[in-house]
Amino acid sequence: MKINQQEFSPEQIDQIRNAAKMWREKIDDITCQKQSITARINTMLVDIDKQASHIDQLISQYHSCLTALQLLPPSTEIAKGVDYHLTLEHVEDVNSATVRNAQQYERQIVRNDVLVKLEVRVCALRKT
Repeated sequence: MKINQQEFSPEQIDQIRNAAKMWREKIDDITCQKQSITARINTMLVDIDKQASHIDQLISQYHSCLTALQLLPPSTEIAKGVDYHLTLEHVEDVNSATVRNAQQYERQIVRNDVLVKLEVRVCALRKT
């Protein structure tokens, strides 16, 4: 058999076929792994979106409580001009969400200075 004017022995042809088969199997295995990982990532992103929606509900309850306590709007006497309103910026499309977006959610909630201000204000109100 000639390929590009180069002759191959039957053994070499068998080696080429075996190598091609091995590489096809490796590509198939990697493709399956990629699909599995992609499915897991998509499941996690949907879960993150559900949790963010739940956090939105909690924030809504938080705002209702603040209104009942007359800490919202900021113009109330008790609020003394401090805005205790919280927001959570969502990723518009779950399919474009990333781990960075999940970390952004965490930063928005955990490191929110509004909650620190509220804690300070609640402590001050408890002392009075």
